[in-house]
Amino acid sequence: MDNQVKNSPLHVAPKSSSQFTWYNLRVCFLISLAPLAFGYCVSIVSSTLGQPSFLLYMGLVDPETFEPTKNASSIEGAMSAMFFAGAVCGVLTSSYVIDKWGRKAGILFCSVFSIIGTVMCCAAQNPGMFIASDLFWESVPFLSYPYQEFIHRNWHLQHYAVSSAV
Repeated sequence: MDNQVKNSPLHVAPKSSSQFTWYNLRVCFLISLAPLAFGYCVSIVSSTLGQPSFLLYMGLVDPETFEPTKNASSIEGAMSAMFFAGAVCGVLTSSYVIDKWGRKAGILFCSVFSIIGTVMCCAAQNPGMFIASDLFWESVPFLSYPYQEFIHRNWHLQHYAVSSAV
């Protein structure tokens, strides 16, 4: 009976063997910032598509009259749609990567994809390149789910409320 209790997932360690460390707190706090990436990106889409300099650079408005070009609404719609299509691809990709290679590989995959997508988005020279980069750039925030699992497994059951709050 004693072994069953010790091996149960609800077993609480004695108070003298706390797994709380300041290092764990710092790591879990920094990892918990990853989901902010999606909220930030969502807020940037609408403000970016409303900037006159962006519209001029991408050729979505006439430089002399500032009137929208004939295909401006279609291109802006494609930019917005690819943003969320990339998020769906991220959800589908994350489950495969995590199941196949584990959470650490999933986190590494997210980081590399994030860097590549961000560089592509910043270097976009035309609407086509910007739309293609959205697929890579926006697939990353939804890949942040392995971070949450890592946080919860890294904390002891006594500190579960703290890890959930972080």
